[in-house]
Amino acid sequence: MRSIHPRHLRVVTRNVIVAAALVTVLAGCTLLSPERGDSPAPTSTTTDASSATPTATPTPSPVPTNQFVDSGPTEFATGDATELPDGALRYIVQPGDVGNVICERFGRDYWQGYLADADGNPVNGALGCMIVSFPGDVMILTRDTRAEAIKRARLSAPE
Repeated sequence: MRSIHPRHLRVVTRNVIVAAALVTVLAGCTLLSPERGDSPAPTSTTTDASSATPTATPTPSPVPTNQFVDSGPTEFATGDATELPDGALRYIVQPGDVGNVICERFGRDYWQGYLADADGNPVNGALGCMIVSFPGDVMILTRDTRAEAIKRARLSAPE
């Protein structure tokens, strides 16, 4: 059984603290918002319906889940990735790398990465980038949907 590397533990602890601070700030914002009775009464203005022109609001186009975007090496994702014949990426974990940061670097959701053996086969039912990995481990980054990732994890789970 592997133990958690102290550097990974620090990153997880830091992420929990940041999340708690964010929740506290957002909760404070709702407490400071004015009550319904405190807002000024709306003034009524009449406009001719024929003079109003609708304007199109641009909507951002989301990055498709099948597209890999490498934002470049970061402190906790320093390795290189190579493309596999099936279109997935093979990443060798480096000292100090953290699973979720590796996935973020390549624009993957948490379920689109898993640990694999040297042949690329999933090991230990690993599902997601939130897994503990060690230098030399192979991480496969996929274009899988969540359902495909769950199926893969179930098939690779130890019996």
